Amino acid sequence: MEEIGESFLELKEVSEFKEEFERLNSLADYKNLFYYNFFHFSLEDKNQFESFLAASLYFFKSFPENALPILKMIKDYCFPLALKINFILWVLNHYYYDDKVIQLINLPYSHIFNQYDENCHRDNLELKNIFNDFFPEDNNIFDLILNLRDSFHDSDKFKKFIELSKSKNEEFEYYEKALKSYFYIVKEIIFEIILFNKIVEIDRNNILKLKESNSAEGSLFDIKLIDCSIKNFRIVKIRINDNLKFGVIRSKTTNVSPKKSTIIRIKGEYINNGVFGKYSKNMEFYSQNFDRLNNFDFFPNLI
Repeated sequence: MEEIGESFLELKEVSEFKEEFERLNSLADYKNLFYYNFFHFSLEDKNQFESFLAASLYFFKSFPENALPILKMIKDYCFPLALKINFILWVLNHYYYDDKVIQLINLPYSHIFNQYDENCHRDNLELKNIFNDFFPEDNNIFDLILNLRDSFHDSDKFKKFIELSKSKNEEFEYYEKALKSYFYIVKEIIFEIILFNKIVEIDRNNILKLKESNSAEGSLFDIKLIDCSIKNFRIVKIRINDNLKFGVIRSKTTNVSPKKSTIIRIKGEYINNGVFGKYSKNMEFYSQNFDRLNNFDFFPNLI
């Protein structure tokens, strides 16, 4: 996933978006409350590029004339980039079995992707032609998407979802949520790399205190940090000695110590191959957020 995000950084569209985002976001301060409220809403909403789309509708009636460049940024960059990322999910979400192409779950923008013949998922050459509709620049993203698809279709969470899909019991519900949260994390990792150039990594150099615990809710961490700006990151890499783990941040607090140093406390859950604990609150949260994204199908008619 990181490789795909890093390849996105090579796209001209992404570099232009980043330049425009940084320019407009720099205008967000107490003298320009509309810009401040818009970007604060967008970055805290936790739905990646769709958050910019949602904010544009939420604030639409009160858009001042000097904020029209924000709408242009959304139309020219946010919506196209949202479609690019969702193309990846669309590829992951289909598999070929018993001479049929099968879809796993409902995805956002289905009215756009369903225009294509589902049989394209049988043939990588046909799929590449559709890829070119969304990625006219020639780079290695398509091959990375196929690698991610093959790895995902070989994973335990995928196989268990398929195995249990006929029963639709409580265990199936867990794997359905696991699948949705995995798709959400794929989107989030690519989004964060586009916005911040990387997934933030912390190690013993900035960890003051690390507490780990295991339960039915998952493998949890509680970390106090110094000298680490995590901005609006929600995915983090934690390196302890030679052991590197991915985790999702559930909460963050910032305090200034008596010595005037900034201490950041983050709580979250380690991701084990993109899977959360059986009763994970994080999985529930990301699964619900993913379901919310299906409400964005009306955006193409508005932007």
